[in-house]
Amino acid sequence: MRYPETLHQSMQNSVLNLSTDHFLPILSVASCELVGGEHASIIPTACAIKIAHAASLLHDEQLLSHSSIPYQRMAVLTGEALFIRAFECVVSFTPPGLVPEFIIQQVVTELSKAVGSTGVAGRQSLISCEKEIIWMLRRKFGAMAECSAVCGGLVGGGGEDVVGRLRKYGMAVGVLHQVMGEILLMEDSEMDGNNNGVTLLGVVGIERAMELVEELKSKATRELDMLEEKYGEKAMPLRCILLDLRT
Repeated sequence: MRYPETLHQSMQNSVLNLSTDHFLPILSVASCELVGGEHASIIPTACAIKIAHAASLLHDEQLLSHSSIPYQRMAVLTGEALFIRAFECVVSFTPPGLVPEFIIQQVVTELSKAVGSTGVAGRQSLISCEKEIIWMLRRKFGAMAECSAVCGGLVGGGGEDVVGRLRKYGMAVGVLHQVMGEILLMEDSEMDGNNNGVTLLGVVGIERAMELVEELKSKATRELDMLEEKYGEKAMPLRCILLDLRT
């Protein structure tokens, strides 16, 4: 392992952490294959999104952490290094023979927006009402899921209309993924969802959360139906992603 070994080990552990899922890179690959893109063309971007997500989780952890100062310093350094590595993945490893340079530039722009001040970095930490927590969910995992779907469509060669539908679909399933995660966590731990003011359930309660689930499903399904009309069975992976979130 390259010097400094401690930093590179921390980066590797963060990305390969088994507690994080692969929802985002799967969404990227499915969106790329939908529009006929080659598998090899999207892998660098899918990896970049996974890396950027790992970095954002590290920063999330530090916002709530009471860890020792040395640990916090390493976490911050690791997050910063991972964000840079994500962009390096896109620029250095995307096959130039498969993906035009202007598309790579668009992917970098989308990733920048997803992790920047209008995305993950701009989320609010103090939540007092439904509007604010939905805004936060959209800027958190929603922005990353939107980026994943859009980048897949761009790399695969999708047109503006298709990419626009993927953008809406990605945002809807991204927020839905978070809401369902909270509901399942509540069911598993049998906790009272109205007692935690920093979660969706703590702010709006379980009944309103279930209503939001249905609203988000409808938004995602509407875009997916239009994509299926054009691409048929190629949209099945995206359909499976949505169906999996309903369980």
